[in-house]
Amino acid sequence: MKRFLKKFTLLYLLYQKISDLLRLSKLRRRFPDAHIDSSVKVIFPSFLKLGTNVELQHHITLHCGGAEWCNNSGGIEIGDNSILSNDVVIWGCGSKVIIGKNLDCAPGVKIFSSRTNYSSLKHRTHFFKDVIIGDDVIIYSNVVIGPGIHIGDRAVIGANSFVIDNVEPDTIVAGSPAKYIKNRILDKEAQLK
Repeated sequence: MKRFLKKFTLLYLLYQKISDLLRLSKLRRRFPDAHIDSSVKVIFPSFLKLGTNVELQHHITLHCGGAEWCNNSGGIEIGDNSILSNDVVIWGCGSKVIIGKNLDCAPGVKIFSSRTNYSSLKHRTHFFKDVIIGDDVIIYSNVVIGPGIHIGDRAVIGANSFVIDNVEPDTIVAGSPAKYIKNRILDKEAQLK
């Protein structure tokens, strides 16, 4: 019996590996300009859109919705020349996560367009709202962005921040919850004087 279980386990692991490689191959054919690491996991890839020259590094999880619990909707869109570093999780379930061009996303970032609705007395109901991230945004390590957040063009989010309010263009925010630190443009102009 032990021998059978060992063989069955090995066959199952082999099947999983082949399935993963086939999914990755299909994804790479669909987005030939993207650089997708073999450890990237995409759930419901038909709800995914990638611009040109997008880089998805090691151990990224992209849940693009499409499941029954999120009303079979959602999606993730990532703009041209965006880089997602290791261990990023984007949960585009029930609503979309829309990312502009040239995102620089550090390791460990988590972006969610859904959350459990804690104000509901019903068990396991969810709240869904689009997350929109503008062009040329920099997000440092371990940032968490919740549903309904809009981040303006050229904004910077400091490491370990929890973003629960919208971020204006050209601003730097940090903290938990994230708070305004300074304006990138005004700071740069002051440095030039």
